[in-house]
Amino acid sequence: MTPHRHFPRFALSALLFLSVGGAPAAATTLKDIQVGIRGIEFLSAPLRGEVAVAVIHDPRSKASLQDAQAILGWLSTAARNVKAELMPILVDIHELDQAPAYRVAIVARGVELQFAKVSAFARRGGTLTITAELACVHIGSCVLGIATEPAVEVIVSRAASTASGIDFVRAFRMMVKEY
Repeated sequence: MTPHRHFPRFALSALLFLSVGGAPAAATTLKDIQVGIRGIEFLSAPLRGEVAVAVIHDPRSKASLQDAQAILGWLSTAARNVKAELMPILVDIHELDQAPAYRVAIVARGVELQFAKVSAFARRGGTLTITAELACVHIGSCVLGIATEPAVEVIVSRAASTASGIDFVRAFRMMVKEY
């Protein structure tokens, strides 16, 4: 066999390895959180006053726990530009089915195998889910996805927003990509 015949199989294996979580995902950044939290201001019924924010993570994963802790720290900085007072609370992905409803949840990295739980949680509570893990948005489990490197990209899952009863103002929908 020639080396060219092995390349496609190798490439496919590498892509599957990366998409299933074989390689560590980059951590959520402060800029991701700043951009994502701004989405709260574009809800058709903006949030005001004290708003509990679930930071969904997997405490069994060191990377996910570290990402969630960084998100907790950044929320106080990122929330300066929103009118609601955000009150972040760590929420274990394995306990989502018993968790109370939250209006907003930020999904930390490292929960890729649990996106269905995130989706069910959001539908049940009418929760705006925000994440830097774009795969969650692409498959319709999270509502709002943010990428800030190499350029800012904001995407909305139409299916997830409809299922969770989340509606954004028309001007916001014109500025973002919808799937």
